[in-house]
Amino acid sequence: MVCETRMVFPLGSAHIANSIYDALVVDDELQPEKIQKTLSIDGESLVVEFKAPDWRLLRVASTSFIGFLMVAIKCANSFPVMDEPASDLMNPGLPSAAALPTKEKSAPDPTAEA
Repeated sequence: MVCETRMVFPLGSAHIANSIYDALVVDDELQPEKIQKTLSIDGESLVVEFKAPDWRLLRVASTSFIGFLMVAIKCANSFPVMDEPASDLMNPGLPSAAALPTKEKSAPDPTAEA
């Protein structure tokens, strides 16, 4: 018997989906002979598919992946990628990084007295 699942995670933009895909695709399964993982991108969503010989292994693999995904999303929220901030998926009640106030440095006024 083969157990399988497919999970789709909408991430708000294709750019963020690609960045998170690049971060997670390098993580190999610890038991590749038992668990098969396939990552892909569908527009603005990250798609992961798992196949395992039993439900227990499927649950462990998917739970572990979701933990890694949460870290990647928190990272994307903390460090906007190429001027495109990640939507705040992990903390929907908090403002995203783009909404936070920033301090602007102004050049000294050359006509002002020292």
